[in-house]
Amino acid sequence: MEYDRFGPWIIEIKEASEIPPQFDREKERILEAAKAYKIPVNIERRKLKPGMPMYDFVIALHEEYLDVMERHEGVVTLASINYSDVQILEKVNDLLNGHIFIYAGQREYSVPYNPVSDDLIDEMMDFMRERFVDKERILDLDKIKGIDTIETALYRNLLNDFKKKEQVIPLQYQPFMELKHLNSNTWTKLLDLIEKPVLQDSLFLTNGYELMVFTRVKEVKKSSETDYGYRQLFIPLGLIADVSIVNDEVMDELVQLEIVVGSIKKEILVSKELNVDYIKELVV
Repeated sequence: MEYDRFGPWIIEIKEASEIPPQFDREKERILEAAKAYKIPVNIERRKLKPGMPMYDFVIALHEEYLDVMERHEGVVTLASINYSDVQILEKVNDLLNGHIFIYAGQREYSVPYNPVSDDLIDEMMDFMRERFVDKERILDLDKIKGIDTIETALYRNLLNDFKKKEQVIPLQYQPFMELKHLNSNTWTKLLDLIEKPVLQDSLFLTNGYELMVFTRVKEVKKSSETDYGYRQLFIPLGLIADVSIVNDEVMDELVQLEIVVGSIKKEILVSKELNVDYIKELVV
């Protein structure tokens, strides 16, 4: 009985009996998909009762498009998204809370998940990434000079994981950096002395057809704060319209790196020392 086996993990749907009853009307679409997954409700196991809905989302990956099926207040809605319309994919892993974001046209689709199933999320992301970009490489990786130093084990491990699947070159690394407020008054000076704000590290990479960006969930944090979360952005190079920087209005030595993709603007906090011009020359 599925109730007895229920947990926070995502399950791949391989046959009709594995489709949650709330999604049964979409059975044909689910079974026709190359891959399909059911994503459980965010509830403690002890609070779940027999007969309660156990899954909020079903993701069905077809060769030309994906279906996002969501159960909300007892109603199942279906959004069908052509891979050719996808502009950005984003994955957020923050300990027990994860999300994937799909930016397509004027819409943003958000799917929550428990990172205990990170391996299946990566499988989904890889499937979509294979299809939402033109696989003809825009950049000749043999002519790109990458960086050698990445200070944190998290990013080194993520990079090594990607290198097992594809050729990836790290372009720029933003190290941790202590910050201070602009136009400091007595209060902000005291705050900066007691607990300095810190810009966390980020990493910019490419596989020749995407700009990939790894950042922390909290880009700027207090020195005493912990932050184990991270984000991964995947942006097709052919869709990037512009890369620019805007000075931050609060912190000295901090700028907002803005990446424009269609009507979407993704902002990443970096230091003025980061070689943004090098990134821009490569991807725009």
